[in-house]
Amino acid sequence: MAKQEGNMERLAARILLVDDHQLFREGTANLLASEEGMRVVGAASSVGPALDAVAKTRPDIVLVDINLPDENGFHFLREMAKDRSAPRVIVLSGYEDVGYMRSAFKLGAFGFLCKSCSRQELVDGIQKVHSGQLVFTHEILAERGRAAVLAPAAPTKREMEVLSAIRRGLSNKQIASVLYVSERTVHFHIGNVFTKLNVSSRMEAVVKARESGWITG
Repeated sequence: MAKQEGNMERLAARILLVDDHQLFREGTANLLASEEGMRVVGAASSVGPALDAVAKTRPDIVLVDINLPDENGFHFLREMAKDRSAPRVIVLSGYEDVGYMRSAFKLGAFGFLCKSCSRQELVDGIQKVHSGQLVFTHEILAERGRAAVLAPAAPTKREMEVLSAIRRGLSNKQIASVLYVSERTVHFHIGNVFTKLNVSSRMEAVVKARESGWITG
């Protein structure tokens, strides 16, 4: 009996949760704890601690939100892409946006699920990814592989507003004041712009945005 339980333990999907809402982390952990073949091995509220947790717990799967306090979930995906032995990542987001799905796919995620999904959809998604399958919409999968997703995903209206402010040389604090949002929200949108354009600086973002037809002049 003990041997059988040991085998089940090794076969169970080891899961790390990355989300800045403690209640959501705890609720998801409790949900998954009741599922056979799943074991939550850790949780983190931001990217920095999540990277440390990956190294310490060696999960099979990471469920990561996009909007996080330090860096966004796309930054986490970039870090995971540097290591061939990295866990498989499922983006679990409140943003049901095809552009975010495309970016996640391009950066190496194995799946993209919305927080509005059902318990069964979440469990099925984890099981599929654990078995090596991709969990994306047919639209994303029809783009025939990660290498084919080359054109930047279209920006949202808010991302264009932030990009316009960046172009005018405004700081994050100034952008937040102009758009009546928090600096954290500005940081989040800038991260998304950088991800979609595959750049790492404001100047690069403006140049690439022109090249991609997002802005003119």
